[in-house]
Amino acid sequence: MASLFQRFLAWLTGRSGSVVIPPASQPAASPAEKPTTTPEPTPSGSEQMQLARKSSSADAATGKLSFGGVSATTEESAKRLAAGSYTLELREEGGLHSAYWFRFPDHHKGMIVIKDPTFDGFRYLRLGESAADTQGGIVIPNIGEYLDIYTRVADAISTGKHVSLVVS
Repeated sequence: MASLFQRFLAWLTGRSGSVVIPPASQPAASPAEKPTTTPEPTPSGSEQMQLARKSSSADAATGKLSFGGVSATTEESAKRLAAGSYTLELREEGGLHSAYWFRFPDHHKGMIVIKDPTFDGFRYLRLGESAADTQGGIVIPNIGEYLDIYTRVADAISTGKHVSLVVS
């Protein structure tokens, strides 16, 4: 029988039937438990995603995100990213990660985090409709475009490539 929490998550994500809880991250190995084999080399290379701003108002900044395709974006004007280059990483913790894992179980590998040392918190590349949805990150309003960009970025990061976001 599903717990109350599992039933709530099923209702929240629009799924009926049983709910599968994502596996918890494995704890880091202690120094004594570290494998003695040499890790496999990661593929070299890097990839760049481009964000070109189109317009800005008191509430929102809009732009075009290019990474193997083009997508419209929205940012909160007060918290938007400064022009420059940012590293992208995958984060496999937190409530947003769990929500996206339940919504996109065949695609989701972790939330795409835009590493910004000047921001207190996490800036995510995520789905959303308005500047209020950004929470300091960048939102893409179209699910198909989001999944296309997400899959390309997550696959590149998973294969050891350095992926960056260049904001102009």
